[in-house]
Amino acid sequence: MLGALLVYKYRLVTEEQLAEALGIQRRAAEPRPRLGSILLEMGLLTMAQLQEALAYQRSLSLGEASAPALEAALEDEAEPSDTPVAAQ
Repeated sequence: MLGALLVYKYRLVTEEQLAEALGIQRRAAEPRPRLGSILLEMGLLTMAQLQEALAYQRSLSLGEASAPALEAALEDEAEPSDTPVAAQ
């Protein structure tokens, strides 16, 4: 869910950058690093941006309602987000 938010809601990473980060995560030894940590290490996000996206993700995570809530949130973001995101 975090990856989708970063690509489609916040537009902080591209689909290609997300795919690269997920590949790094899959190839990593156990315990695998978290996606946000990888994106930070790649220099694609600031800690403030990651924290904001994670806070939004937590606000959507309401058990079984999380997938429909994410879909609705992403549909509302057809245009670039007006949500303030800390500058890099």
